[in-house]
Amino acid sequence: MRRIAFIPILLLWTSGPATAAGQNLCAADLHRLLRVTSTFSAIQRSPSAPGPSQDVFEDFVVSRSGVVVGQAVHDELCDNCTTHNTVVAGQASMQDLNSLRQVIDSNHIGIQTSCFQANLEEGTVGPRLFGTFELTWYGRNGRKNTWSVIYDNADHEGILPPCSPSVQTIVNTVRSFFSGVASRPGPAGCNL
Repeated sequence: MRRIAFIPILLLWTSGPATAAGQNLCAADLHRLLRVTSTFSAIQRSPSAPGPSQDVFEDFVVSRSGVVVGQAVHDELCDNCTTHNTVVAGQASMQDLNSLRQVIDSNHIGIQTSCFQANLEEGTVGPRLFGTFELTWYGRNGRKNTWSVIYDNADHEGILPPCSPSVQTIVNTVRSFFSGVASRPGPAGCNL
């Protein structure tokens, strides 16, 4: 059974991305630029909020040339709800890749450290987040920096510093970048 499940993924790797981008992704620079792993729960504050609460798992890698590979699983937490599983293997546009690089460079991704992001006060709009967002940046000449954002209600001051606006800018930009690649139709992104 494992071999059968592996065949569609092998086909996606070998034919899908090359066809979608019009080039062979294996010939691109596959040295890592970023890796993101996030596991969190997004809990809606009220029953009238748009969309159900959900558990989220995301694991993505982007190379220096903009090749993106990853998976996102969004498991809705309600009766008769569904799980959304998105597998991505594709090429980001040069414009999107350059915008990503500008944001991570200008916000000093290589020197950021782990931090704590508190949920907004009760009564505000938007979901409460509980979990982690871990980012690893791979620089030139073997430089590397890994840091996490911890989302919670509790006060973690003294354990971790609060997140700076630069960290939140990086997180929002990276998540938007991956969503953009995943939303492209065709073999570059497929919903299962």
